[in-house]
Amino acid sequence: MSETFEKRPDGANRRQTRIDKERKAKKKTRLITLSVVAILVLLFAGAMFINSKLIRRTLPAIAIGDVNFSAAEYDYYFSTAFTGYQNQMYSYFGEGAGEYLPSNEIALSSQIYNDETGETWEEYFSNMALQQMIEMAKIYSAATAANFKLPDDASEEISNQITQLREQADMYGFPSFISYLQQIFGSSITEGGLRKIMERAFLTSSYSRHVYDSFNYSPDALAAYYSENAGDLDKFVFRVFTVDAEPPDYSYDPEDESADSPYQTEEEYNEAYDAAYEEAVAEARETAASIVSGINSEDDFINAAKQYNELYYEDPDSTLVEYAGSDLINLEFGDWLQDSARVRGDVMTMDNESGSYIVCFVERDRNEYRTVQMRQIQVVGDMVDSSIYEEGEDDPEYLAAEQKAEADAEAKAADVLARFTGGGATEEKLLELMEEFSDDPTEGGLYENIMKGNMPMEMNDWLFDSDRKHGDYTLIKSDYGHHLMFFMGFGEKSCDVIAESALREKAFEAWSEGLVEAEPVMRWAFNLTQKH
Repeated sequence: MSETFEKRPDGANRRQTRIDKERKAKKKTRLITLSVVAILVLLFAGAMFINSKLIRRTLPAIAIGDVNFSAAEYDYYFSTAFTGYQNQMYSYFGEGAGEYLPSNEIALSSQIYNDETGETWEEYFSNMALQQMIEMAKIYSAATAANFKLPDDASEEISNQITQLREQADMYGFPSFISYLQQIFGSSITEGGLRKIMERAFLTSSYSRHVYDSFNYSPDALAAYYSENAGDLDKFVFRVFTVDAEPPDYSYDPEDESADSPYQTEEEYNEAYDAAYEEAVAEARETAASIVSGINSEDDFINAAKQYNELYYEDPDSTLVEYAGSDLINLEFGDWLQDSARVRGDVMTMDNESGSYIVCFVERDRNEYRTVQMRQIQVVGDMVDSSIYEEGEDDPEYLAAEQKAEADAEAKAADVLARFTGGGATEEKLLELMEEFSDDPTEGGLYENIMKGNMPMEMNDWLFDSDRKHGDYTLIKSDYGHHLMFFMGFGEKSCDVIAESALREKAFEAWSEGLVEAEPVMRWAFNLTQKH
């Protein structure tokens, strides 16, 4: 470099230095401005992303082993756990179920489920949902590791279930299908998300069935297992009624301080009541012993029960009970029933807290009868929703709608029967009509290895009639609709079916327990699950 350029005058150097500094300052300011703008854009986009439901549907909220669940999927399992519990309570307690359910007016996280542990209702349903997810994840992982594929008919079945949900949304008057899904499955659910959940569930259940069906047992193995466990597998048929003490007609008013009051304190009242009740129990037991002394046959037992309490025991079958041997452990007189010396008509009494049981042994069924097989076309009337009527199930309009639905179903069933008989009353004709008219979800309406008591009483009695033969048919009404039944013939021995089922259950349980069960790991997106 020449000296000319190395040695500038001092003024020129200072001016150049100032210019360079100004350029650097402007460049720095521009870079800072651009960076701030970029950060603001990112923050705005992130806020939009977080506040949208997209993140709830896409990012992993929970990892269970190698299976990820989004926040929306967790919301689905939480909602189904809550709904399942609610339905169970209503099935048990009817209108009194509200006593066992959390309030709809307060957040679940603010209501205590277990006073001893402090567990809230939200924690209770969350644990229930997570347990379902853990169970599904371990089987789903096993299925994918085995390269198990979704069955060909699964997509059609999933579509059918979604169609049913659409129909429910229309029936209940929801403005859109998605609003109905979000009402029952969580605010972030979509139809595509629901389909994904259902596909995973179908794959899991299909693989479970595949494993369950893979266990096979020889006839000798079935016979040996049943023989070794006959005490648990045999069916015990007996009759029973109770002779109970009448509670004493005593009353106590703590505010009655008059001299005429028989009890001056609550303690005096309790002592008198307990003494009177013990006397009543002793009398009930004496009555039971007297009744038994006059029973010499099963018919005597039926008549004695009716004479003791005609209101309860007017029907001859009102005292008849059937228990599997494994369930007799819950009965005080279970050992007496299982005694190998028992013969039909044996009678005994056994004391209980309020009096005595009177028990009559009928038979020990060793399940050696042949099971039966049938096909059916089932016709079910349209469901009428009582909630849309002002007075519910007591509303005259609801009752009229129910009657019309039943009349329509009866007419449809009669038409199907006429078409069936007109077409030769063959199995082929039944299958032809089934595609158009049957409400039975079973493939081909086929039921194999039916055991006694597995069908409604009306159907059971017809199927196990001793004169039944292949090709017989009938139209029967039950609480589940109208059934055009076609008798296919006989299946395996009931004892073999029972033994095989028990062995498969044990084998499947052992397989399931052998799978790796991972604990849930909560990701950041779990914070975006729906609050209840």
